[in-house]
Amino acid sequence: MAAAATDNLGIEIWKKQETIARLLRKLARSAPWSETYRLIFEKMSSRQYDMLISVNCLCAETPKGIPLRAVADDLGISPATASVMVDALVTQGLLRRGTDPDDRRRKCIRLSSRAKEFFANGDAALQEIIRQTTQPFEPDYLAKWHDILSRFKEQLEKRA
Repeated sequence: MAAAATDNLGIEIWKKQETIARLLRKLARSAPWSETYRLIFEKMSSRQYDMLISVNCLCAETPKGIPLRAVADDLGISPATASVMVDALVTQGLLRRGTDPDDRRRKCIRLSSRAKEFFANGDAALQEIIRQTTQPFEPDYLAKWHDILSRFKEQLEKRA
């Protein structure tokens, strides 16, 4: 396949992925837990939402909490900007600031119990949507899809 055709196909794949993410968010808003979703996110900017997602993902790798710099780096923003956003999310009861249990000098950020509950409910609802949507596909097809996405993720991680 010619390089230009491969490039165009890669761009089309990316556009489809964006559409899939948008459709999943739309379906999630209509899920049984959508009232909780609305109550939590109606006062939140899209950048704050991105931060909450980032903290959720980073804390999955480091449950005791993460430093502010890690969130800032993940989002490509300054630590000062990240600090203001964290303050707003702490005020909304979605994040907690604390100290690292292993090093009391180190400050860290964690999800609040409210945010953890929201993500647990949201993940369960999204998993059910995805399960129902992928049910018609053959297991071999899904395995290939998984392999391709995993390889794509690895390539992105090498560049990040």
